[in-house]
Amino acid sequence: MRRAIWLAAIVGLLALTGRPGFAASLPDVGDAVPGHPGVTYLDLLRQVVPDLKVGPDNKDIEGHLPRPLRHLAGKTYDGDPPDPVVAEGFLEMRRLTLAGQPRLVLLEDLGPDPDRAYDTALLALYDDTGAPRLLDAVDVGTDRDTAFGDTAVLDLGGGESALVTLSEHLNSNQAYDSWLLILPRADRFRMIDDIMLISDRDCGWDRRETPSFSTLPDPQSPYAQKSARASTRTAATRAYPSPTAASGARCTAGTPRPAAMWTARTAWTRCRRRMRRGSRRSGG
Repeated sequence: MRRAIWLAAIVGLLALTGRPGFAASLPDVGDAVPGHPGVTYLDLLRQVVPDLKVGPDNKDIEGHLPRPLRHLAGKTYDGDPPDPVVAEGFLEMRRLTLAGQPRLVLLEDLGPDPDRAYDTALLALYDDTGAPRLLDAVDVGTDRDTAFGDTAVLDLGGGESALVTLSEHLNSNQAYDSWLLILPRADRFRMIDDIMLISDRDCGWDRRETPSFSTLPDPQSPYAQKSARASTRTAATRAYPSPTAASGARCTAGTPRPAAMWTARTAWTRCRRRMRRGSRRSGG
């Protein structure tokens, strides 16, 4: 049931943001993990929530976290997780390399939090050299719906990778995006940057803030620099009543100008042995 609700929500997100990555085919928790015969995604999730099972009342796959997940975005986002958690939402899997070793990452919605306006989004890291073994598990939910970005894995060179996740919600004419840039290091997730964007539409126009992520060689660092670039595009659309206008009113205001484009770079700081965000600059 929750899975059907999730897919309906994704269709709504696509309508406003236009990101085809959300429409990718999603595995089910009962599906076998590619490359691991006899191992299902549910088996992997039980390494985080050991008592996951089909509930007797609503047939959802429910369980209880042994302890709250560490929130990758910091203590501001700490709160009580749902109890029970429900593992029938938005499930995604990605593969990457860390220190030259194969790793598997799962992203799974565990349900809405009781005291926060967003869901608990489990991001779990597994050793993929043999039978998958849990290495780290965190919460990356910073809004209602969470998924990997269209560019989910960034190759940093030297057998290292970074991850991009997106949390988002929408209302009648706006979509709020919260992007996290994540560097798994020593088999532990670490957040190195966060980006907030908004897309909106009103009478006769549709404005979208769209990020792109890439890497740049850095001969002074064991990692490539990560570049996040956001731009806005405003397009005129067929006139329709504003969601905030009186019933039957037609739009009369002009199309707003696109906002300035900005770029942020994150590079390795040798003396502190961590990634550090560079300054963001606006441009035309």
